Amino acid sequence: MSATRRGGARRPRDFYPTPPGPLELLASWWPSLYRGGVVLEPAAGDGAICRWIADRGVEREYHRAIDVEMPTQRRRILGGWCGEVTQGDYTQLPIGVRPRLIITNPPFGLAVPFCEKALSDCAPG
Repeated sequence: MSATRRGGARRPRDFYPTPPGPLELLASWWPSLYRGGVVLEPAAGDGAICRWIADRGVEREYHRAIDVEMPTQRRRILGGWCGEVTQGDYTQLPIGVRPRLIITNPPFGLAVPFCEKALSDCAPG
């Protein structure tokens, strides 16, 4: 897959909202993916994944979100689903917790650094 073949100019910060299709596929795997603990969305964007995680029954206290841009309105919306909402660049932030699960749609140009950090941040197992 190539983000450069979308036609036209690239969006700022490579922000392309998460479509529902991939989340629908994850829904059938959810019971085996999530077995308690903290869930992190480190590229929260418009909150599509955060809303999806909340809809799966993850309590706010176990649901964290990070995004490089966090206007007041977005912080308020994400705060309705997530117990902790942080503004910053995930690839540069110490997160202070070992999430059991990280689900994200990172900026295309940062996919590898996001994945590498997620692998080191996740709790074993």
